[in-house]
Amino acid sequence: MKRTGFFHHFVVRNLSGLLALLLVHYLADWYAIGSRPGLQKISPYFYLLLLYAWIVFHNRVLFERLFLRGRKGPMPAGCCS
Repeated sequence: MKRTGFFHHFVVRNLSGLLALLLVHYLADWYAIGSRPGLQKISPYFYLLLLYAWIVFHNRVLFERLFLRGRKGPMPAGCCS
């Protein structure tokens, strides 16, 4: 069955996930963000952005394209032994 819809596109899913992650972290960090000087205010968010980018890159490029090579279903019984 083919997926359709706005939220099924991988860019929309990844951006919404990233925004939710940053929002939750910002809300939890709200009390302390004003007391940090300069770059220390945005460095946790920059780290989260880089970590999320690495996860997306690892899943989309390295795992799906290089390892699975486009296969979506389970692997055949004797292919990797």
